[in-house]
Amino acid sequence: MPMTRISLRRGLGADYRARLSALLQRALEEHFAVPPRDCFQLFDEYTAGNRVVDPHYPYGDTAARSGDFLLLQITAGRRRSRAQKCALYSALATACRQQLGLDPADLMVVITCNDVDDWSFSSGRCYGGETQ
Repeated sequence: MPMTRISLRRGLGADYRARLSALLQRALEEHFAVPPRDCFQLFDEYTAGNRVVDPHYPYGDTAARSGDFLLLQITAGRRRSRAQKCALYSALATACRQQLGLDPADLMVVITCNDVDDWSFSSGRCYGGETQ
């Protein structure tokens, strides 16, 4: 039941967002134990002046970020293993390079986990069917 906020530069277009959405969902299903159709994604587009990102952190001058910087903030209900997280990061970097032409230095992924009772999908109900 992850929910992903996707922060990217303005102007990339609907086709880019659709391809990114599809590759993200595929990577989550294949490497992060997400069931098919469990898809919640929000796109946030920013102008250059509304994104302040250190182009070199944490690797110094060896991997500079460009204006194409892409941030995926994944809120996941249950915790995943380090191996699952690393596999997801790698799959996303590879797919973004192959399908979007995104330099891996421009991809940042942040995963935050919480408990099932931190989710209400609709109707004022705690996840799992209990009422509030």
